[in-house]
Amino acid sequence: MSLSVTLADANILISRTLRDYLAYAAKLGAIDINWSESILDETTRNLIKVFGPVAWARQAP
Repeated sequence: MSLSVTLADANILISRTLRDYLAYAAKLGAIDINWSESILDETTRNLIKVFGPVAWARQAP
C-alpha cells in the first residue's frame, strides 16, 4: 500500500466526524496527516467563535 500525504485544512480539523476519519486512516497507515501553523491558528480562531474562549483552556486547580 502506498502512503498518501494529506494536508488537513481548518474545516477538516474543526469537524469532529472528518477529523476522526482522518485520524483513523492515519492510525491504519493509509495516510500521513500534515498541517501548518497558520491552519492551526485558523482552527483555533474558529473553535473560539463556535465554542467560546474557555471551552478547552480550563485547567484543573
